[in-house]
This record gives sequence, C-alpha cells and structure tokens, in this order.
Amino acid sequence: SDIPVKLIDISSRGVGVLIATQLRLSINKKVSLIIRFSDFREFEVTGTIVRKSVGETHVYGIKFDTVNNELANYLLKTQTKLVFR
Repeated sequence: SDIPVKLIDISSRGVGVLIATQLRLSINKKVSLIIRFSDFREFEVTGTIVRKSVGETHVYGIKFDTVNNELANYLLKTQTKLVFR
C-alpha cells in the first residue's frame, strides 16, 4: 500500500524521509519509493531502511539498492547554488 512521506534529505545514494503515520518500519526492510519533485518529474527506486528515529513523527534513512544515474544527474542539475571553499 502507498504511504505518503515528506522528503527531508536526498542524495544519489539515499534519502531521509519523514512519515507521519503510526506505521513502524524495521531496519533492513526493503522498500520501494516513487520520488516526485515539484516539476512532477518522478523516479522509482528501491532501497533498504538503514536507520530510524521514532518519536512524535518517524524519520527513516533509506539507502538505495543501486545508484540511479538519472536521478543523480537530475539532482546535480537542480543545484543552482554551489559553494566551493
């Protein structure tokens, strides 16, 4: 079943998501994600839950099973402010 989540962090290797539900997911659980951006671009990826922080809301760290080059390229293109120090 589909569960809407709020994306709080993303890289080419994984995501951090906030789940506002009482559903509890376990570490090492395989999940399938559809990541939809504000321009309606979508990427379907699979991953494994590698960390969780459970409180009033549930925050999970999900590592992608494989690197999605198309997603990585999209993320790089959307970064308009890069700071080099």
